[in-house]
Amino acid sequence: MISFKVLLIASRFALVFSSLGVLSTNSHGNERFISGFDDLPLMRGMTETTESNVAFDTVHGRVLVSFAQSSESEEKILAFYKESLSQLGWKINRDGEFLRDEEILKIEFLPDGDYLAIRFSLEPR
Repeated sequence: MISFKVLLIASRFALVFSSLGVLSTNSHGNERFISGFDDLPLMRGMTETTESNVAFDTVHGRVLVSFAQSSESEEKILAFYKESLSQLGWKINRDGEFLRDEEILKIEFLPDGDYLAIRFSLEPR
């Protein structure tokens, strides 16, 4: 398990990099991708919030945490990612959790006023 101190240091680096624009949303053609992820699409109508993103490598693999918000329902967002991620080689483990190679991707939801905050986290299995 990653220690709190390592996560705190990594999140500080991520804040510095995001303020410099290093962790900005990727774009390929008309499709936008979530910061730090090579192939995690940003759902249309979703807004990424990069100020809390975390990205670093460990001896066991990479750790990424990115956030977005949307006015869409949790069900609609999960349906979008189930379809999109299955086309990118991800297998559904359970709702909001996907597996590919030696990585696990989790999509979690938190109420945020009129919006839904979405947390995308990637870590080694």
